[in-house]
Amino acid sequence: MATDWRLPLSAHLAQQLDVNGLAHELVSRIGARAEAPAWVVLGDECWAWADGEVARGPLDGDVARRAALRSDDGPVFDGDVAVIPIGARGSVQIGFEPGRPDRESVTADVAELGPLVASLVDGVEMYQALDLVVQQEMTAAVLREEHIKLLMDSMTDGLVVCALDGTVTGTQSRAARDLLGDCEGAKIWDVLAPDDPAMTRLAYEQVAENLLPFEVSASLLPTELERDDRVLRMSYGEVVEGGEFVYVMLLVRDATAEVAAERADAERRQLTNIVSHLIADHGGFVSFVHEVEELLASLREDQDEATLARRLHTIKGNAAIFGFDSVASRCHALEERIQSGATFASADREDLVASWR
Repeated sequence: MATDWRLPLSAHLAQQLDVNGLAHELVSRIGARAEAPAWVVLGDECWAWADGEVARGPLDGDVARRAALRSDDGPVFDGDVAVIPIGARGSVQIGFEPGRPDRESVTADVAELGPLVASLVDGVEMYQALDLVVQQEMTAAVLREEHIKLLMDSMTDGLVVCALDGTVTGTQSRAARDLLGDCEGAKIWDVLAPDDPAMTRLAYEQVAENLLPFEVSASLLPTELERDDRVLRMSYGEVVEGGEFVYVMLLVRDATAEVAAERADAERRQLTNIVSHLIADHGGFVSFVHEVEELLASLREDQDEATLARRLHTIKGNAAIFGFDSVASRCHALEERIQSGATFASADREDLVASWR
């Protein structure tokens, strides 16, 4: 039947996603079917078929003249060439040998393909336009991401974004990688407290539950840690998307110089306070020094907890009275540790003695 060849042609044309492929397939099939030279004209370009070969080129010569021939009644014959419109922007031209009896039949078959081809051309051009828009949007998105990364990497403070399950995402600035290492995929509590992550994990999970105001629950997370001879200070923020709490943002900065300045300032203030007590009560100050020396010498690992607690408390109280704030602070920290069940070790005594010296 005359329609048999058009069914597979329609299927093949529908698979084409570019005008060139569609026109190439169309002129090849029509030329082979008509057993005659054929041309497909779309816009200013022409695809020509002859002896089984397809050539693509600009529109010129007789093909251009014939492409302008139009009739509302369908195909037009220009001598022995049939001109068949395929929409407003194109046509199929078939050159028959003079007197060929079946040219009207072949022309009618091809003419029935005209509306299909016209709609396919429109669809392909729309697809290409949409594809161009998608490519432009993707390019713009990549540029935006590169700009954001450039801005992040230019920050002095480090930025890390964490999922609510504690996983560190790939959003990390260069400063954050320098300070904390490349920790993508790790749990944030293992990053901030690798030696004892349990308490930090509990605090983070409380933040993620979002039952309390963020500032309240985030205040339980670590705000300072020492790593590679540097002191790092952290602060936290919440990332909200569409009204939903989705991420935790960690800001980290190198506060080594800042902490050193704070400690130096505290030491200067402590020294001023100590000297003022020495001048105001020289005898009492000397007695205090001797008493602390004796109490420090009496501290032992094997003494009972009550005696140890009493001596630490005495040192703390006297040190606070005479301005030795750093010694008083260390005593207080030891008291809290012992009350929580920790054992007083020789290293603790040595640390306290070093602070006193």
